[in-house]
Amino acid sequence: MESGPGEVTQLLEKVRAGDKQAENRLFEIVMPQLRRLAQAILNRERPHHTLQGTELVNEVYLRLAGAITRMFHGELKGTAELPFH
Repeated sequence: MESGPGEVTQLLEKVRAGDKQAENRLFEIVMPQLRRLAQAILNRERPHHTLQGTELVNEVYLRLAGAITRMFHGELKGTAELPFH
């Protein structure tokens, strides 16, 4: 399912307002992108590493979801405070 320009921003605003359907749609958009990123990262890892793609995607998603929640509550002021380095 493709997302149009600005759709993620619109969905974030709806999620902020408590729209569960928007939350589900956001998940549909973000998860495939996270899976692609995880696969690209893992393809560069050494052979026989123990990290699995699903674990990486889940960790990133949990951090992102937490950051979005904190942002909506005014605890994050900008992207510099996001949990990724």
